[in-house]
Amino acid sequence: MSDAVIMKRRASWIARIVLMLGITVLCAQAQLAPNIFEQPKSVTEAVGGNVAFLTLATTGSYQWRKNNEPLSGATDSTLFLPGITAGQAGNYSCVVTNTVGSVTSNTAVLTVIPSFSAGNVVDLSFDPRALLDSPPRVAIAQPDGKIIIGGSFLLFNEGVPQFGLARLNADGSLDSTFTPPFTSGGYFSTLALLPDGRLLAGGDLAPTAGFTASHVVRISANGAIDPTFRAVVATVPLQVHAFADGRVLVVDGSEFITRLNADGSTDASFGRTPLVIEFLDSQPNGQPVIIRTANARIDAATILPDGKVIVAGSASFYGRTRGPVVSFTLRRLTTAGAEDGTFAAYREERGNTRDIQALRVLAQGRIMVCWDGVARSLSNAGVRDASYSSTGFLKSAAIAADGSVTAFTTVDRGPMELWRLTPEGTINQHFRLFGTDAPADVKTLLPLADGRVLLAGEFTQLYSVARRRLAVMKPAFDVKNRPSLVRVVQSPSGPVRAGEPVSATVWATGSPPLTYMFSGASSVAGNSMMFANPQPTQRGVGVEVTGAGGVRVGGSVLWEVVPSAPFVRQQPSSISNARTRDAVMLSVTVGGNDPRQYQWFKDGLAIPGATGSTYSVARVTLADRGSYTVVVRNDLGLVASVPVSVNVTDLARLTNLSTRAIVGSGEGIIITGFVVAGATPKRFLLRGVGPALERFGVAGFVSNPRLALLNSSGVTIAENDDWRGITVPDEANRVGAFALDDASGDAALVATVSPGNYTVQVASADAGTGVGLVEAYELDQEPGRIMNFSSRVLVGTSGAIAIAGITMQGTAPTRFLIRAIGPGLAGFGVQNVLTDPVLTLVDSTGAIIATNNDWGGGPALTGAFTATGAFPLAAESRDAALLVNLAGGSVTGLVTGANNGTGVALLEVFEVPE
Repeated sequence: MSDAVIMKRRASWIARIVLMLGITVLCAQAQLAPNIFEQPKSVTEAVGGNVAFLTLATTGSYQWRKNNEPLSGATDSTLFLPGITAGQAGNYSCVVTNTVGSVTSNTAVLTVIPSFSAGNVVDLSFDPRALLDSPPRVAIAQPDGKIIIGGSFLLFNEGVPQFGLARLNADGSLDSTFTPPFTSGGYFSTLALLPDGRLLAGGDLAPTAGFTASHVVRISANGAIDPTFRAVVATVPLQVHAFADGRVLVVDGSEFITRLNADGSTDASFGRTPLVIEFLDSQPNGQPVIIRTANARIDAATILPDGKVIVAGSASFYGRTRGPVVSFTLRRLTTAGAEDGTFAAYREERGNTRDIQALRVLAQGRIMVCWDGVARSLSNAGVRDASYSSTGFLKSAAIAADGSVTAFTTVDRGPMELWRLTPEGTINQHFRLFGTDAPADVKTLLPLADGRVLLAGEFTQLYSVARRRLAVMKPAFDVKNRPSLVRVVQSPSGPVRAGEPVSATVWATGSPPLTYMFSGASSVAGNSMMFANPQPTQRGVGVEVTGAGGVRVGGSVLWEVVPSAPFVRQQPSSISNARTRDAVMLSVTVGGNDPRQYQWFKDGLAIPGATGSTYSVARVTLADRGSYTVVVRNDLGLVASVPVSVNVTDLARLTNLSTRAIVGSGEGIIITGFVVAGATPKRFLLRGVGPALERFGVAGFVSNPRLALLNSSGVTIAENDDWRGITVPDEANRVGAFALDDASGDAALVATVSPGNYTVQVASADAGTGVGLVEAYELDQEPGRIMNFSSRVLVGTSGAIAIAGITMQGTAPTRFLIRAIGPGLAGFGVQNVLTDPVLTLVDSTGAIIATNNDWGGGPALTGAFTATGAFPLAAESRDAALLVNLAGGSVTGLVTGANNGTGVALLEVFEVPE
């Protein structure tokens, strides 16, 4: 067949791109009857190959025929037949017509042959001579090449019956050394090999001699039942899997999975995490509502090398406005059986069946799953590989170690086929049976280590080879035909604007597999490519197709670029879930001539400096909420994007710390520190309260507290003894602080401070001692942010323990580090430290949120110390520390001494950076 291709001629002068070793051909309107100067040629091709017939005439329109019957839609000069089947064999011709007359081409014969012979498809060395009255339900391969099959079959070998379970040698003959004692009744549904070579078998098992019926048994190498394994499994398992330490995972189609110990007892340390799947439906008033299904079930699982478990499950739903719908999901469980929150928990909705055919995790962590007739590929974090696209409708499937999927399937739910998908999800044309050569039914598929595949099903022969219910297919079938480029179809079909993406699809003949490479393309998908941003100096890309035997053929995709004003190729996307401190970015993809100028707008106002194709904010605040657009200009015009919105949720942040403790002099004073982050000053209300505590029933309060504010150099920048005459009541009311009596000896002040570190000291002005309260309130939310509060206190017992009120604002939870330091202060020269502090965090109802005595040196806390700049603690110290997630509201921190100890302690609260 000629590699030259000329596109159909039209009545006017129209140039179209053709692939003729890269030559562009122009054709004019004809004035005479058509004259065919290129006749179609007969072709012999293997099933699954690509075929093209070519007819070229001086002028006219084309209509292809098969066996003298017109072919619908076949009206081009080239008839391209990809992936041919035996039914496409026949006689092909083309009628060319113009206003003057018509002419018919020569007849080209398409002969379709199989791409393999019987001995090249079926492994003739595997010949199971034992008779099975039904196909096996399950099969598993041993490392030595022997195969164990299970089901409800009755197997006869030289007249001797054997029920449900058998081991076959590598040549398919029955291994007579494996003699399990089971009798008819029940069936085997799942098998798994233990690391020591013993076998786990599960199913609906009937009692037999010396054996009490169970759903899971352990079997020795000779087929004997292991009496030391006493599994208690309530229902018939769908799957059993063996952990490296001999424990057993059981999947029974319920919402839980179960782990058994090596002796068969239930492993109580493995949590039974229920599978919950949510569906979106509508209420009668049309408002959306989330429905948590009650029929979720786990049908498949696999064990990861680190002991975690991947589970595949599904749930069905029939709502008010939709249904029936089935949702499939993949989850990862920790080694303790809890849901692993670091996994993406992939979910997709399919039709109305709940079949999960196969699940496997490959050596590199890639997850493969086949459900509801399709195959999916996901990363080890649960993110779907969008480039992986399975073909057909999988009735049964098995996944090999390299990620290839062998499936008994249909194409568009039509005739059954047996094929293999490559690890990339495309059909491997070297392993494909269809039509009369495919098996009638396949129940079980087992990939073998050498690439072969064991089939079990209701068939009596495969590709003319007699095989009853059991056979082994070879890894691949030979096909030999060299590729040939036919043509390129480009979109847009005419000139393109500068910056306008160009896509093209290559048509090539030849036997599969055909692989395509486009040099210089932005992206390639099979035989199609996309060039993202063509400019006047970029006029095309090269293409190369590789076929069987490594034979290659090449050509070009060419286009013409014309000048253009800017146009939007991809609009910006709204951001609905940003949190304060998150980084956000808006972007627009634009075509048109270079150079281009960009200007972003917020709520109609230009954003200074926002003059790129992207606009980003490293740490958003509530002030960044609004509507955004971008205008793009070049010398030929301008274009504006659609408006998009940015919504920001306020991330919880520290706003107030109040600490109640004993106030005296010397080391008995209360010292509170705070750190202000940002670039602008911030206002605070600071108070040292003593007499006002009497109203709250506090006895023994300090009668005359004195308040001082010091900067990071220890210089006093503001102070107050008695608050009378200081204008603070309005500020106190605004932040919710309780009122102070006009005549009280309490202390208070309002101060504006620049970003940095500050200390508030509350001492007794008259050398007295008593219970006091130091308070620091944030008076302005933005700008700036409080990253740390701390209080050095003297901890007593009973009513003299240290009590800290911690207040946050914001709706989104933030991670906080809270510490009670006693022994850790000794290294800073502090005397009389609290030797064993206990830290307890309670909510507004008094319920305990968390508590800690000795922090223990854990990596999570150590990392938080580093992230916040908190000074390190010795791992064996008795200081206390907590990591907690807190949203807006108030919590209380209590610092006490273990065994009623007393002394100086430091209470710290840090916001942990993300």
